[in-house]
Amino acid sequence: GVASVSAADGGPAPYLHTTRRPAPAGARVVRFCEEHSHAVDQALALLDDADLRGGWPLVLVDDELTTGTTAVNAIRVIQASWPREVYVLASLIDCRSDATRADVARAVGSVGARVVSVSLLDGQVRLPAGIIAGVREFVGLLPEPPVGPRQAAGVAVTWLSVTLPDGVPALAMHGWGRAQERAAREAMSRLAASLPVARDGRTLVLGDEELMYLPQLLAAALGGQVRTSTTTRTPAVTVDGPGYPLRTALRFGSTEDGRRPGYAYNVAASSHAEPGNAPGFDHIVLVTDAVRGPRTAQLTAELAASARGSVHVITLRSGDRRAAQ
Repeated sequence: GVASVSAADGGPAPYLHTTRRPAPAGARVVRFCEEHSHAVDQALALLDDADLRGGWPLVLVDDELTTGTTAVNAIRVIQASWPREVYVLASLIDCRSDATRADVARAVGSVGARVVSVSLLDGQVRLPAGIIAGVREFVGLLPEPPVGPRQAAGVAVTWLSVTLPDGVPALAMHGWGRAQERAAREAMSRLAASLPVARDGRTLVLGDEELMYLPQLLAAALGGQVRTSTTTRTPAVTVDGPGYPLRTALRFGSTEDGRRPGYAYNVAASSHAEPGNAPGFDHIVLVTDAVRGPRTAQLTAELAASARGSVHVITLRSGDRRAAQ
């Protein structure tokens, strides 16, 4: 979304995203660590490094900056092969202290570059004394969340296989530019016109982990009030009460291998009178590139048990020749 408006003329700029998926044969893999994460390994899997050549400013987009360590780790490995003068850290919220910002600037300076930071919000994190022990005690007192579908019989599930336009991959892990952006928007608009779902907040479009941008485009094409989110490998505490952001959780085997745990938050309806971020949905549209079968069965069953009206599973088939290779 940031890249789509970041070129000099306000249009799409070249874009890559990090991945935890297996790299295809022939890819150049550039690894760095996200040290505070529960899954620390991050990587760029490059079939072509053209988007990194040329020395123009490189924008690193993240949801939040607390220490800047992940950004510094990424800059060090990128600068070693594709040196440039300027890196931009773009985040929704920047919670670094002045001292931490100075540390990041020095670290980036030590590899011959300078860093510029932009964010929508600045913040501060203050941890009271004893907070870690208190959180452990709080979590230990919480009831176990329900496991498995919330109702014996779910709503009907419709499966639709969609072949993307030639040159448009399901994910941008190998590159994404102006042509892909235009073709993807047109394809998602056509797909939206064919879906028999509400064009408002009664519908959720759910991406599948890293496959999140095409679902966002689909949701936007359906209507401005249609909600969108994605499954995740991140375990988190849910509390179905007023003011808490994560009310409900679905747990299932990841569509990547069927074994690693996956989660979908606020998809099932909150049982509280004030539903907050989990109002429940009449229609759920899952967008995935996993083939129909055992790896998608558990997630699909959870969605069918959570929706009030229908579930539509869109299986994307890539039109990207590079991905097919």
